[in-house]
Amino acid sequence: MGRKIKWLYQCIVDAFISVAIYPFSVKFLHNEMKTLKAIVEMITGHCRLRKHHHTLGKVSEPDCRKCGMEEETAHHVVCECPAIKSIRVRLYWKPLLLPEEVMEEPLWKIARLASETELLN
Repeated sequence: MGRKIKWLYQCIVDAFISVAIYPFSVKFLHNEMKTLKAIVEMITGHCRLRKHHHTLGKVSEPDCRKCGMEEETAHHVVCECPAIKSIRVRLYWKPLLLPEEVMEEPLWKIARLASETELLN
């Protein structure tokens, strides 16, 4: 858990540094906050993925909307969903990932993956 917290802290620091460098760009700030939001949601699992909504009682099934094979969790989507393999290969150069490998990469990749899968929309 300590590694995730350190990673999340670095993400927040990066976002604030970006805002300090570009204080007059509202569009840039909006995009940075959307990116930060997607990253935080994917790290914590508190997002619009079906497993979380199933836990909250908002959907009846927690199955992945892309592959239908496993519960739709952040781990499944980012690391192993076969339907998202092509996006993962393009961003991370690997078809399957370990959580540690994801955390060693730049944070924007998680936000890009979430955006391209359209699962957080």
